[in-house]
Amino acid sequence: MNTASAASRMKYWASILGTHSHDAHPAIILHFDSKRYMFNCGEGTQRICVETGTRLLRLKNIFLTRTSWDCVGGLPGLLLTLGDLNQDAVSLHGPPKLKHFIKAIHPFANRPEMQIHVHQQTGSETPYMDENLTIIPICLRASNAQQGVSEDEADKDDAQEVDDPKWQESHASVPSTCYVCTGPVKPGRFDPVAAKKLGVKPGPDFGRLTKGDSVEAQDGTLVHPNQCIGPATPGAVFFIVDCPHESYIQSLTMAPHLQQFKNTKENPVTCIFHILGRGVLQNTDYVEWIRSFGSTTYHIIMSEAHSPQTLTLRSAGLIQQQLNYIDAEIFPLPFTKQPDEQVDLQKDLQLSKNAVYARPLLNFQFTPTVKLDESACYGKLPVEPPKKELVPYLGQVHRERKQLMSAARAKRMDCDDDVRIIPLGTGSALPSKYRNVSSTLITLPTGSVFLDAGEGTYGQLFRSCGLQTSEILKNLKLIFVSHMHADHHLGVFMLISRWNEAVGNDKSKVLYIVAPTQFSRWMNAYSKCEDVGWDMIRFINNRDFLWNSNTSHQDGPRIQELRESLNLTSFQTIRVDHCSDSFAVVFTYNGRTKIAFSGDCRPSEDLIKVGQGATFLIHEATLENDMRQDAIDKKHCTTGEALDVARRMMAERVLLTHFSQRYPKVPVMNPMRPSYSHPSPPPSASPPKRSSSKSPSRGNSPNRKRQKSNTENDTSSNVVLPIVGIAFDMMQVNRTSFDRLPSFISALHALVAEGEGESVNEEKTSGTSSGNKRTL
Repeated sequence: MNTASAASRMKYWASILGTHSHDAHPAIILHFDSKRYMFNCGEGTQRICVETGTRLLRLKNIFLTRTSWDCVGGLPGLLLTLGDLNQDAVSLHGPPKLKHFIKAIHPFANRPEMQIHVHQQTGSETPYMDENLTIIPICLRASNAQQGVSEDEADKDDAQEVDDPKWQESHASVPSTCYVCTGPVKPGRFDPVAAKKLGVKPGPDFGRLTKGDSVEAQDGTLVHPNQCIGPATPGAVFFIVDCPHESYIQSLTMAPHLQQFKNTKENPVTCIFHILGRGVLQNTDYVEWIRSFGSTTYHIIMSEAHSPQTLTLRSAGLIQQQLNYIDAEIFPLPFTKQPDEQVDLQKDLQLSKNAVYARPLLNFQFTPTVKLDESACYGKLPVEPPKKELVPYLGQVHRERKQLMSAARAKRMDCDDDVRIIPLGTGSALPSKYRNVSSTLITLPTGSVFLDAGEGTYGQLFRSCGLQTSEILKNLKLIFVSHMHADHHLGVFMLISRWNEAVGNDKSKVLYIVAPTQFSRWMNAYSKCEDVGWDMIRFINNRDFLWNSNTSHQDGPRIQELRESLNLTSFQTIRVDHCSDSFAVVFTYNGRTKIAFSGDCRPSEDLIKVGQGATFLIHEATLENDMRQDAIDKKHCTTGEALDVARRMMAERVLLTHFSQRYPKVPVMNPMRPSYSHPSPPPSASPPKRSSSKSPSRGNSPNRKRQKSNTENDTSSNVVLPIVGIAFDMMQVNRTSFDRLPSFISALHALVAEGEGESVNEEKTSGTSSGNKRTL
């Protein structure tokens, strides 16, 4: 048998991915040579894997402690990625309602070629076992919750219609599953001296004994492995404990299967990974439970109230640092802060020195020796000087900034500088080191609006807006979802959860969600896994706002309330050419500031008509101009096509976003000239002249200008050239600061090292028009 020999050489360890920070929910990955095992997959987990170089090819089993969004929010995106990696199957293990969750995400997060095996715990299941691990689930329930659920009851729940309002009343508490894990047995050491005394000749027979085979000695007697191999060492025991609230502590500390591990040398626990909600760590009963395992057990603690909000996505932080040198107002540094509560584990709680707070990339090694490994952990983000490639551009950029700000102060007209645009995700398909998936925040004096909200949107909001985050959420009035591709809406539930926390018991607060019909079905389905505060949410179908349609319900009371709450003089949706039920939106604030948002689409004549004269056009520009056929096939726009739309719309400003992740930092923007191939311009029009500057024409002008067409027989008197900006995650612009963006173009390109990119194979991430598409 070769397993004993393999086990004797085996090295395995656990890595912390997320730690309970706002952009990195608790997640642990266990590394063996043959397989990877993940415990929980909250929002942002996949992006952390990209950031840290954590490979997912051998990930075959994912264990979930709860079906709450902080535990499963990253799972839909991860399943799509595993399918794109041509993985044939993955097994999911978790508490009751896991089957329901997988059924709920199926319309937009499935890969037919990858089988998903769901093992839902009901209290009577057998342990999970393979060549590496034995894992026993322990179900915890809040002290005031219903005790236990049979498999028949769980399946009956899963079969209920998604819009059944009675389900939530009887399932108020989300069960939590803890896992008792035992690693592989470590075989005893081979004793060559004992083998020689038994007459075994050194050489191949020694190897056979170590592999578990019996051999014949020189005198003809049979020698068995146990005669010259010492006793095996039991596999390391470790726990994954998720205690989301103090009400779960009694269920944990009284769990029968866990009693055998307390204060015993026979069943020592090597390590316990603690995932803790607020109030748990300082609960005296919980602290006593930790102490009951003795001083040799390691405790790695991920506590919502006590984990530091250090920067997890360092690559994005470093590029933001460089952007900050260009313009500190537009590119603020990512926000970090100390824990909400400062508790010293040794001084305040009298825990052993083996109790530590988790940090991203903290490794716990089980073999060959037990140890904590902090060598890969992040410290504070180092303050780096401007890149040498950037330095030559900074002087000119800063001079132009002063000129533009002076001109803007001198020409204060009726502009609304209190309208801010904050892109929080500017990449397409899946997250990368430098760009998260789609999300744009608009802050108005009357409230906040999200235009799409892909996975990780809340974490980006926290890093971008810092101490203003709570106020922005309190004033959040509207989330617009353009279509049902996963990269545009998987961040909505976390926003709803944080919005509920921010508004508290203020029942006067209402959150409007304008989205396709399928999103409402998805929300109803997921609300059976976790209460999302449905009673304070007002869903409105995108079709109810349709421009030039008989199906529009613009006079409905809910729509009127939405407009009044944000002081919108108009709000119209436009069908666009992408997947089924894809919409753009155009709305006007206070009769003056008109904002058009394309969502994902091919160039749209209707959007051009409705958005005429827009103050801001936020338009996707997924691909560069020489990839137009790809753009047509995938129903996206090239940079040139997006600029054509802006020009024909006569938009004052266009912010290009939703860039292919093949452009890791700055998309290809040269030449920045509109492409007139589609949609075609009026017959008399020809490309407008551009300045000879590296920046687009009008880059040095803070006010809107018109330039004469260079066609002699042009019947129009002039052509509008919009101010062009490239969107970056966490930038912040208003009407005045936006006008500085064109002057940055050359400096931005200086940040891109030649040939630098990421191993993102977007050609594999093609989906279907049914809503599970991941690509461009």
